[in-house]
Amino acid sequence: MAASDIDDYLAALDETNRSTLQQLRRYIRDALPDVEECISYGMPAFKVDRKTVAGFAAFKNHLSRLPHSGSVLPACVGAHRLREHHRIAALPDR
Repeated sequence: MAASDIDDYLAALDETNRSTLQQLRRYIRDALPDVEECISYGMPAFKVDRKTVAGFAAFKNHLSRLPHSGSVLPACVGAHRLREHHRIAALPDR
């Protein structure tokens, strides 16, 4: 699986959710330049040294940022709360 699989995942979403998750994807890729993108458990995921460190998903009523390895991501990004699951409310269409 590759970055193109994440492209396909995002392409299936409505514009609001797609743009929000694309922005999150850019943030992760900027923070971790050597990250490997893949699909894990049916959701976009990001690996560092073959360890899944983060992911995201779109659900019916919300979006989520999903940390997978709390011991790796904070060391890479220097953030203190990245071990927590964050629910991102989808914005209404305007």
